[in-house]
Amino acid sequence: MIEVSQPGDPVRRRKTARFATEAAAKNWLRVQGGRRADGIVAAPPTSTGAYLVSWLNGPYVACLAPSTQRQYRHVVEQYLVPTLGKVPMNKLTPTRIGSALAQLAKPGAVPPAKAGRARNDDTLAPRSVNLARSILRSALTKAVQNGIIQSNPASAAPLPWKRGTIRPQPQPLTDAELDAVGPLLLTYRIGPLVRLALATGLREGELLALRLVDVDASAQVLRVEGSLSKNIAGRFELTDTTKTGKRRAIPLGEIALDALRAEGSKRANERLAAGRVWSDHGLVFASPIGTPLGPRNVLRAWHDLCNAAGIDRRPFHHLRHSAATYLLTGGLPMEAVSKILGHSTLAVTSSTYAEVRDRLTAPAASILDNALGKAMRRA
Repeated sequence: MIEVSQPGDPVRRRKTARFATEAAAKNWLRVQGGRRADGIVAAPPTSTGAYLVSWLNGPYVACLAPSTQRQYRHVVEQYLVPTLGKVPMNKLTPTRIGSALAQLAKPGAVPPAKAGRARNDDTLAPRSVNLARSILRSALTKAVQNGIIQSNPASAAPLPWKRGTIRPQPQPLTDAELDAVGPLLLTYRIGPLVRLALATGLREGELLALRLVDVDASAQVLRVEGSLSKNIAGRFELTDTTKTGKRRAIPLGEIALDALRAEGSKRANERLAAGRVWSDHGLVFASPIGTPLGPRNVLRAWHDLCNAAGIDRRPFHHLRHSAATYLLTGGLPMEAVSKILGHSTLAVTSSTYAEVRDRLTAPAASILDNALGKAMRRA
């Protein structure tokens, strides 16, 4: 006999069975989730939804950055609980998880994050579906470690598309697009910010959190010490950590220094015009009243500049991809580019810029042919 009552049940519930041998009884207790053969309490199977909520509130997620915690909570509450929440943990299989992911990929499966803001084709992006599987896999890994389930079914769960096709390719500015954008960078308010993004490869959050004390113009170096990111409540705040926790120094060329000087002149004029309204946060890039710039406002300004230049609009983050592409095609080793970008590992840089890497290694065959051909002709 084992007890199957859940915490909070008003009555105690028990489950009994008869067996011909003691070995059979012990095996039954083990299958039912018992830990001992002498009458252990065994709770009924935990629902996936209940487990995911407890995992969100546990120590593992609490150690993550606030913006990451917020992302995990959104994915669990909006994607995973509605599709898998009622499934008992011991009933999770790769096929069942794959079916849930396929459901998420269908048009209209998930409502927009904000009322009135429809996503493209009303379909969840492939990257978001893949993120849902990754977060579920992380959560179930802890379940395996805690003995709740025997193996992680999310590891073998199929995606609703061919593996390797979900990663969006970077869209760096071409030479022609850069020529079209260049003159506008001298007149638009966002111009210095765009110029520094192209000249350093900093993340948007790192640029918006950049402080005056982080810039040493005489030494021509910039220190990346923090970032602007969303907290758990969804509000942007300045933090003293970067995305990967790495603080780094970035060398500054003349383009970057000129952008910083232009921003300094503009900031001084705006501070004078704002008077007592000015709120000094010591930031390099700030609003007309000194407060941190909002990423949504930056994106709108960047898209206005793209429209004026007559080029395709793209995320502000792709300015970082442009800088990385210039560095790689200019001959800087992948290891150095990875260090400048502040990637967690060299593998991240290599995979993100696989197309650039392949383009750079394409001439290898002809180089070898030329060298061997000369040797063979001499022979």
